[in-house]
This record gives sequence, structure tokens and C-alpha cells, in this order.
Amino acid sequence: MKYHLSMLTLFFKSSQFVSSERHELYGPTDFLANFGGLLGLFTGFSILSFMEAIYFLTVRLCCNARLYGYWAGPEI
Repeated sequence: MKYHLSMLTLFFKSSQFVSSERHELYGPTDFLANFGGLLGLFTGFSILSFMEAIYFLTVRLCCNARLYGYWAGPEI
């Protein structure tokens, strides 16, 4: 004989078993953490930068318009 053969035999206690599957569930907090982490890692963007942009585009423009009658602040 030129060939060497091997055989593996498995024995179980019972003929039936319960199969189970695991699924990874992501909540909104997990998604936000992963998304913010990747943005910070690859682009230097953070949630604080986003909030500053929102402030500049909304609150600051509205307050300047109310105080000075012009969106960019006092005219010189």
C-alpha cells in the first residue's frame, strides 16, 4: 500500500442537539460611537466640530441679525 489513511469518528451523548445562532445587535449609542470614532480617526472631525458649525450657521447669525440688523455683525 502506498497510501496512509486516517479516520475520525465523533460520538455524541444524544442524537439530538439544540443549535443556536448569535447575532450582534447595534443600538443607536453603539452606532454613534463607531461612526464618530471613524470620522475622528480618518478626517479629524468630531461631534464638537459639528456642533460649532451648527452654532455658527444658526444661533450666531440670528443673534447678529437681531442685535445689529445685519447677519454678519456690526457694519464698520
